[in-house]
Amino acid sequence: MLGLVALALGCGGDDSDGGPDGAPLDSAADTKGDVTVDASDASDASDGGANDAPADAPIDAPIDANLSPISQQILAVRNAAGGSALSLPIDGAIVTYVKPLVGSEPAGFFVQGDATGLAIFVAVDPATLTPMPVAGDQVSFTVTAASSVSGLREVTALTAFTRTAQNVPLAPRDVSSATDLVSSLDAYESEYITLNATVESSFGQVQPAFVQAQIQTTGLTGNGALNLRLRAPQTVKSATGLDAACTVTLTGIMMRFGGVAQPSGWVSGDFAGVSCNAPKVQSAVATSDTSVVVTFDRDIDGATLALGGGQFAFDNGLTASAASVAASNQIAVTTASQGMNKTYDVTVDASLKDTLGKGVDGAANTAKFTSFNSVAVLQLNEVSPNITGSLDLVELLALSGGRTTGITVVQNISSPTVLATLPNITVAPGDLIVVHLGATTATSETTTRADCGDPSCYPGAWDVKGTTTGITYSGRVLVVRAPDTTIQDGAAFYTSTPPAGFAADVMSLQAAGAWLPADCAGNPCNTNTLAEGVSVSWTGVGSTATGASVSRKANADTNFAADWAVGPSTFGSSNP
Repeated sequence: MLGLVALALGCGGDDSDGGPDGAPLDSAADTKGDVTVDASDASDASDGGANDAPADAPIDAPIDANLSPISQQILAVRNAAGGSALSLPIDGAIVTYVKPLVGSEPAGFFVQGDATGLAIFVAVDPATLTPMPVAGDQVSFTVTAASSVSGLREVTALTAFTRTAQNVPLAPRDVSSATDLVSSLDAYESEYITLNATVESSFGQVQPAFVQAQIQTTGLTGNGALNLRLRAPQTVKSATGLDAACTVTLTGIMMRFGGVAQPSGWVSGDFAGVSCNAPKVQSAVATSDTSVVVTFDRDIDGATLALGGGQFAFDNGLTASAASVAASNQIAVTTASQGMNKTYDVTVDASLKDTLGKGVDGAANTAKFTSFNSVAVLQLNEVSPNITGSLDLVELLALSGGRTTGITVVQNISSPTVLATLPNITVAPGDLIVVHLGATTATSETTTRADCGDPSCYPGAWDVKGTTTGITYSGRVLVVRAPDTTIQDGAAFYTSTPPAGFAADVMSLQAAGAWLPADCAGNPCNTNTLAEGVSVSWTGVGSTATGASVSRKANADTNFAADWAVGPSTFGSSNP
C-alpha cells in the first residue's frame, strides 16, 4: 500500500515491539558532504530541457567522513551506478516513499538515511519483496546492481532484504526557499521533500503517461527556475485540476532528467492546497455548419454543463440547442445553421465551472470564430485556353482556406459564360485546383486529391470537371466569383482580334478594383486597342495539356499584366 507518513528520519533498533526504536539521526550533520554537480548535468533552457544531456556519470566525490554511515553507503551505491556484480550494503535506511507502476516507469521505493541526507531510488517492485516495504519502514539490504537513467541513480537488484523497524516518523525537507535545487541537484536527487510552488507554464507530456510544467518557488524564480519542473502522471494532473497559474504544495520526491530538477508526485494525495485562477475561454472553432467547439485554459467539470446549451450565447442571431463534453477542457455546442462567411462571438456563462468549482472568468468568457462554411478565396494562377477539342485548363490557387462550394469561374463580364461551378472542397492556403473544361474524362475530387484516377488529372491539385464549354481563344476576361457573385480575382487576356465587348469587360474589371492600371493614361480603356495595351498577351499558348500555357510568374499578384507570361505548363505544381 502506498504511504507517506509525516517525517523525522531515524534509524537503529529492532522491531520486536513493532515501534520505531531507533533514535533520530542528527539532521544538523554535513549531509551534503562534498557532493557536487557533474559537468554532464549542465543544461540550457532553450529547448525546455527536452534535449539536455543525461547526467549518467557517477558522482566523483570521495566518501565524506561528515556523512552519516547510511548516507556514506548510499553515496557508495550512487558512485557505483552502472556497475553489476556489486555487493554494497545499505543498513538501516528509511523507506520514504513507495512508488506505483505508472506507464513504463517501474514501481519501486525510495530510501534515505538522514533528515536532509542522500537518497536513492530502488527500482525493484515492492510486491516482490518480503516483507513488502511501506513508507516508514527501516530496512537493510545488499545492492547487487545499480544504474543511471537520465541522471537518476537507482538500485536495480538487491539481496538479503530485511525490515528492522516500522512506523518511523517521516518529515519531508521543506525546500521552498532553497536556491540550489537545480545547481546542486545531485544533493537533492531522490530526496523526500515538500515545497510550495506556482505553476508558470502549461503542462506538456514528457514521457508516456507523465506531464510536467515549469514552476517557481520562493527560492527559485525567473531564469533561475527554468530547469525546475513539477512532474506528475497525466491522470493526477487532471484529477487535481493543476494547470498554469495554479499554486500547490507538493510532498513527494525530487526526481531529475539530466540537469532538470523534477519535484514529483504519483498520487493525488501528494498535491495539496491547489488554488487556481478561474477558467478562461481560449478559443472557439466551428467544426461543422451546426457545431462549435469552445476550448478553455482549464479542465471543465462536466457535471456543471447544461446539456441544452443555454450557457453559450452567440451574436448575429445564432442560437445553441445542445452542449456536450468533447475533451477535458473542451465543450462541443450544437448551433443553428451558421451563415455563409459569417463571424460570430460566443459568450460563456459563469455557471459553467472547472474541476475546482470556479466559474468561467467574466473578464475572459468570449471568443470569436468564423462560420464553418466560410468561402475560400481563389486566384487565377494558370490558363491553357487553346487545347484541341476545347479541353482547356484553368488552375486556381487558394489564397485563404475554406470551402469552395458555389465559387464560379466565368468568361466575360457583360455577357458571362460560366465555365465551372466548384463543388464542396475544403482547401487550405496554397492548395491548387485544376478545372478541366470540354468533354473531359476527368472527374471532380472532393475528398482527397487522389480521388480522380483519370490520366488527365494532376496528383498535386484538386481536379474539378467544369462545363463542356471551352475558353474562346481571342480577347477574354476571366473572373473568379464568390457564391455571392463578388469578384475574388480576374485577368484580361488577348490575342488576334478581340470581340466587340472586350474593352467594356476590361473596364468593368478595372472598376471592380481587380485589374490595373485603373485606366489608360487617365482615359477610359474604351477601345480594343487601348484594352489590349493593359491586358496579357496569351499568344503562343499550346494546343495540348503539356504545351505552353499562360501563368503567373512565381504566383505574382499585383493585378498588372506584367504578372503573367507564356511558358512551359506547370499545372498541378507551383509556378516558376
